[in-house]
Amino acid sequence: MSERSAPREGGVAHSYLLMKPPGFVHVPGGVQAEVALDAVVRQLGDAEVTPEFENAFGAALSSVVEADGAGVVLDSFVTAGPLQETGMTASIVVASVSVRDGPDADLDRLLLGRVTRGADVLAVGGEPAVAWDDEPPSQPGARARPQGRVLRRRTALSRVTGADDVLVSLVLTVVEAREVGLDDGVTRQISDALVELFDAVLTTVRWVDDHGRVLSDRHAPSTTCTTPHERRGR
Repeated sequence: MSERSAPREGGVAHSYLLMKPPGFVHVPGGVQAEVALDAVVRQLGDAEVTPEFENAFGAALSSVVEADGAGVVLDSFVTAGPLQETGMTASIVVASVSVRDGPDADLDRLLLGRVTRGADVLAVGGEPAVAWDDEPPSQPGARARPQGRVLRRRTALSRVTGADDVLVSLVLTVVEAREVGLDDGVTRQISDALVELFDAVLTTVRWVDDHGRVLSDRHAPSTTCTTPHERRGR
């Protein structure tokens, strides 16, 4: 993707790289639903795109665009439909989190606050980060298992190289799109595997400066995405 922000002094990240998980498609943020849908259809290649898929996906994208009035959603990665024979879908949403000046503007203190509440400590692109699992939703009875119920949600919150006023969040959500009669134990195993995949994706994140240089000596993955600094320059 093109760099659209004004250069800033020092090693400041203007974009990021990550490895797109297999079976996921990239949905760019900050664009109209129709543009995002076209981008997804191109990634599907020769796969058949039914009118039902277009309508459902378009409606979902429109909801995201309407909810993202502040333009903080940078990119999303979603499974290309339910995972085979599971009825489950997964998404990873990457967003910027601006921190206003004030007594609570210390980013390290904000992350530490999450650690005191049980978050895991990790590094994302060489920067301090935390990750935690949200409380599992209440489990309805067998007769009240609604479609679209959230099975798992895990959030990572990371500092950005050179930035002192913004964090980046990455949120994995695993959803039961439709019930196919899977045993609860099997459902948990699949959800756990998707969480492990998400944690692996976090290890591939690299921060990139305004010249496209990776601000790390590690090997860079192949997918380029936007960051808050690019978003501000639009």
